[in-house]
Amino acid sequence: MGTTVGASNKITAGYAVLGGGDCQNGGGFTSPDLIFAVTPSSGGMLSVTLDTGYPNPLLQIRTKACNADSSDELYCNGLGQAGSQTSTLNVSGNTTYFIIVGSWQNNASNQGTFTLTLSLT
Repeated sequence: MGTTVGASNKITAGYAVLGGGDCQNGGGFTSPDLIFAVTPSSGGMLSVTLDTGYPNPLLQIRTKACNADSSDELYCNGLGQAGSQTSTLNVSGNTTYFIIVGSWQNNASNQGTFTLTLSLT
């Protein structure tokens, strides 16, 4: 289980800033975000499930961490309430994908605990 409480509102991968912030409404939101770099050892179908207890959660999956270009965006969805969402993508082995957990609302109180589950088949 992870939490966005205490996280930055700048999307970073520890070494690189994505720029542009969240994927919806042009970014610049004050809600905290976390980013995870995932590199599957082989290709297949990657299922990413986000379960949250906080309002307006956002799940975004990108191919580049340093580029805010929307062409790097494979998935982006914000829910209007706490809950669960899943994205299943065809991925390549030895390729890094960036999974971003945050909120699509410009509200610093939209933060909390979440569970991120990944499955490669």
